[in-house]
Amino acid sequence: MAVGVVIHKTLLATVQTGPGWIPPAKYGVVAAEVMRQCDALDGLDDGVIGNYLGCNARFDAVKVAQPFAAIRCPGGVDTGNGCVSDAQISTLSQMHAPTKFDFELANGWTEFPGYGLGREAFRGG
Repeated sequence: MAVGVVIHKTLLATVQTGPGWIPPAKYGVVAAEVMRQCDALDGLDDGVIGNYLGCNARFDAVKVAQPFAAIRCPGGVDTGNGCVSDAQISTLSQMHAPTKFDFELANGWTEFPGYGLGREAFRGG
């Protein structure tokens, strides 16, 4: 598993630089959008994401066109802390997507899972 973590974090670091970096001041807008789309998936609107698999599916960029469209900055260009740019959306998509390998790791794994949703408001999350 250690190799998978290193590869996933290395690939993520490549999109988190420059315009793809998501400053901490934007964590709240991302967290609020995740909560808006996912809180009630378990049948309770209670501020807790209970159906995390359903939440992950809502933000699967391969299956869902523009899952962060509601918080996208106008024109896709960073205009402040109330929205995310196209480059930052790319970072979010990479963060939550699994890293797939064309080969087996020592433990037989061929992919490493991305980060789950629901921890966006936590600093360093």
